[in-house]
Amino acid sequence: MSEFSQLGKDDKLGLLMDGFPKIISLLSVLNFNFEGRFWTLPFDNENAAQLSMDVIKSHELLPTEIHYKFMKNVQQECKSDMTMLDLLSAVLLFNPNGSILVHKHYITLQQKTYMYLLQRYLEIKHNSKSESETRFLRLMNCVNELHAHFKISYLFNQNKFKFNEKMSEKVCTVCGDRALGRNYGVISCEPCRIFFKRNSNRAQVYH
Repeated sequence: MSEFSQLGKDDKLGLLMDGFPKIISLLSVLNFNFEGRFWTLPFDNENAAQLSMDVIKSHELLPTEIHYKFMKNVQQECKSDMTMLDLLSAVLLFNPNGSILVHKHYITLQQKTYMYLLQRYLEIKHNSKSESETRFLRLMNCVNELHAHFKISYLFNQNKFKFNEKMSEKVCTVCGDRALGRNYGVISCEPCRIFFKRNSNRAQVYH
């Protein structure tokens, strides 16, 4: 992609860090079986493995049902049309809002160019301006939803990291070890929490 190669190192890195996971999410529809809810991963011309969607149930970057809904929408619109998927990949890659960029105006222009090419391709494919516009809007909704899901997941993980970092700075008021949270009205570590839980029904006061 010549437009990408003309960018500086920082912009290339920023676009790849933001766009690559989203492009992988987009292209994952190609090898997905919607009835069995699994991906087929080919090793060579004769051998392949099945990867169940259950393996990403605990993945916080893109929750299972959100990703399934996204792939379903993409599959309904694209039906494994590689030209559409390539154009959508370029739209995802040239995202001017995904990271700190040096040549943001140029990247915005490239994204708009690929969006225009996608519109023209849909017009030629469906031979109807109204239908192509409707399909284009639905595809852009898929793209915007994917951006939103990744942003929400990023903010969630960032806040979770800050919380864990903050808690790691606290010490147990009972034994002085690193605290994991507030239990029974005091900041305490896990062993002390278990100790007080076991003895919470006893009418004793510990000094």
